[in-house]
Amino acid sequence: MLSIEEIEDLMDAIQIRVIQANMKGQLDDLLKLMGMDDLLQPHEETLSFKDGKLLIVGRSEVKEREIRIIADSEGIERDRIECFLEYEGVKTYNFRRLQYNPKYRVVLFGPVPHSGEGKNDSGSIISELESTEGYPRVIRLRSNEQLKITKSNLHDAFRQLKAENYV
Repeated sequence: MLSIEEIEDLMDAIQIRVIQANMKGQLDDLLKLMGMDDLLQPHEETLSFKDGKLLIVGRSEVKEREIRIIADSEGIERDRIECFLEYEGVKTYNFRRLQYNPKYRVVLFGPVPHSGEGKNDSGSIISELESTEGYPRVIRLRSNEQLKITKSNLHDAFRQLKAENYV
């Protein structure tokens, strides 16, 4: 039997794993593995069209034209890609227009400022979208644990979405 302190440490570790799984889009799998799939709630899938837009947001060394080519190479139509690659412009981008908007299926984030229109009390606009009902699914594009838009992580994200039959 564990002590109260050991239980608290275990709960902290579990909380970190749950947050990490959620950020990677693997929360459902983790909860099923833990036998807690009864905690699963309906996702935004009912809120957006499977053939909706994929919005890529953040500073990018990869040009919009290249992003569309990568999407096309992974079986995602180029016209489904919408890009907002202006780092400073993200501060005034109206993310609220994405809430309960079935036109948007996924938002893929690269580096963005923490502050932004509609972030409310969240630490960042990304956290706000992840934690607020009605927003499209969020994927954080990472390279070496940093937010970064690369050809490689775009390929990976598009492949993952296709493999899940999400797009």
